[in-house]
Amino acid sequence: MLDAWIASGQVFLRVLAPSHSPLVAPELRARGFGATVLNGEGHEGDVRLTILAIPRRRQNEALQVIRELNPDAFVTIESVAAANVSSIRATSLRK
Repeated sequence: MLDAWIASGQVFLRVLAPSHSPLVAPELRARGFGATVLNGEGHEGDVRLTILAIPRRRQNEALQVIRELNPDAFVTIESVAAANVSSIRATSLRK
């Protein structure tokens, strides 16, 4: 509860939309978000999945961009605990 109140940590956003719908990734990137785009095939045709791992405190900012550009996109949000991969690699190499 405290974590949600102070907006610390990270969230994982998945933005699913038909491939012919407006792109959200370029504007998200322009605002400093890292966005990965994957193309896929859904039940009703080609889809685009945009994935972001962002600070929780910027979640509303990202959602506002998505709503403005593609209000019909389906968005999921998940809290994440991220590990520092470079530290893990360095530790495993020392053994």
